[in-house]
Amino acid sequence: MTRNPESPEEAAVAACLLKGGPLEQDLLGLLTAARGGLSIPDLRELTGADLVAVEEILHSVAGRIITRRLPAFADDGPQVYLLGHEELQSAACHYLGHDRLTHYRDRLHAWAESYRTPTDGLPWPPHTPEYLLTSYPRMLAVTGDSHRLTLLALGSARHDRMLELSGGDTAALAEIKTCQDLLLASPQPDLYALARLSHQRSRLESRNARIPAGLPAVWAALGQPDRAEAPAHNLPDPGQQVWALVGVARALAAAGDSARAEALARAIADPDQQVWALVGVARALAAAGDPARACELATDAEHVARTIADPGQQVWALVGVARALAAAGDPARACELATDAEHVARTIADPDQQVWALVGVARALAAAGDSARAEALARAIADPDQQVWALVGVARALAAAGDPARACELATDAEHVARTIADPDQQVWALVGVARALAAAGDPARAEALARAIADPDQQVWALVGVARALAAAGDPARACELATDAEHVARTIADPDQRAWALVGVARALAAAGDPARACELATSAEHVARTIADPGQQAWALTEVAKVVGLPRAGHLMGEAFALGAWLTPLPVLATLHPQEVIRIADAIYADELSCDAR
Repeated sequence: MTRNPESPEEAAVAACLLKGGPLEQDLLGLLTAARGGLSIPDLRELTGADLVAVEEILHSVAGRIITRRLPAFADDGPQVYLLGHEELQSAACHYLGHDRLTHYRDRLHAWAESYRTPTDGLPWPPHTPEYLLTSYPRMLAVTGDSHRLTLLALGSARHDRMLELSGGDTAALAEIKTCQDLLLASPQPDLYALARLSHQRSRLESRNARIPAGLPAVWAALGQPDRAEAPAHNLPDPGQQVWALVGVARALAAAGDSARAEALARAIADPDQQVWALVGVARALAAAGDPARACELATDAEHVARTIADPGQQVWALVGVARALAAAGDPARACELATDAEHVARTIADPDQQVWALVGVARALAAAGDSARAEALARAIADPDQQVWALVGVARALAAAGDPARACELATDAEHVARTIADPDQQVWALVGVARALAAAGDPARAEALARAIADPDQQVWALVGVARALAAAGDPARACELATDAEHVARTIADPDQRAWALVGVARALAAAGDPARACELATSAEHVARTIADPGQQAWALTEVAKVVGLPRAGHLMGEAFALGAWLTPLPVLATLHPQEVIRIADAIYADELSCDAR
């Protein structure tokens, strides 16, 4: 049956396939059979034609009906070519006819086979064309070629090559699923093939079980979203997978890729975790100067939060959304949501959980600017330890909102409540929180006095450090340095080496914030010596990493090297990422590859 071209583009397809030169017909025939995704080097390899001739045709006559796009994996790879839209694909198939289309497909099959079973070397070598890893399986699925698709989907070496390029097994697992669906559509499914595909899927899933859940967020923070998403999606444990995706979404938003972060957050199925991902993106948008979009996203997060069945989870989700709305400049709506969160909190059966939920609500109300209600809610909490932290949270919110006088009053009340706490350890840490709240509220003298009255040296150090940092932030570096020096003297009296190392590092960071980097480095060196006496290797690795934050390069490099040798490999990565981000990418890629090659060995 003849077909009249319905558009100028279809007429160009007909002219090319019916009247064009041999190379022009070959190029369009191969692109039609391949269903797109072939690069100029691919077409040169398939036709044996001169590179210049291929380029001239693609960029001239056939260029009217052919479009280009970037490759799927390597952004710096050659562009790939395909027909402009589905109607042109259909027209080209019609004008080619069954026999010619089969001929071009056979050429593609032979080309793929030369990479699957090469006469020399290993299958699927590093220079394997991207088309054979991405688009070729889709062509086989469309044409119903289950035999060839099964051979591809069972190829471990090919899947390893895909992993190397994409950073994950998402495409490989999708390919297996497509092949299984195709086989199951047969009247008599090939059970042998299905069993082998199931085994291959299990192999891919199990090798992802060893990937640390924190790794995807590291890649995202370093500007590697593809590397981040693929392993996050492939984590077999649902809980780890979701929290990894939440981490990736937040890291992407913080890095400025809010559109991708939002899409990833919306794809998370669990409502509780989706809320936190959306809240993280909303807060990043607000910080980046887009409050309108931040409010829209927070509103969407609210709708999701209201679907959460567990009242404890729903309260914290609503509190998170309320704080995001406050940060985005909508305090009225934030207060409404905090009120709703309070109502839900009062339905929580467990008394301790209910009180901590109300502490969260009080802080959300304070962040939204309703300090009176926040204070009333905090004062209504019966447990003194929990009441202190609620009052401290409200005081700090008032200080941040520009009401230091009321913040000081509330911090004073929190101190009185703290002194009624029966447990000595809880009481001291509550007083540390009060001292820091007083310092943030602009009353460093009282904060200092409170800090100095704390008997436990470890806790006194952290109180003094908090006051010193507040003084530095308030523009009094001289007094901040004096207080940090006093904190140092106290820190050196701490008997436990682990606590002493952490305390010295805290003082060093306070000195750095106060503008005395030389003294900060001296103290960090002292902390390093103490850290080396810590018996637990993991704790020693953490302490050395904290020292590395202060001393900088080149000493930090040696310290992080020791931390890698002593503890978990993720411990030094955040510090290394600030100093050598590209090195972190190399390390993460190499460790990922090592983990994934365990099954192959």
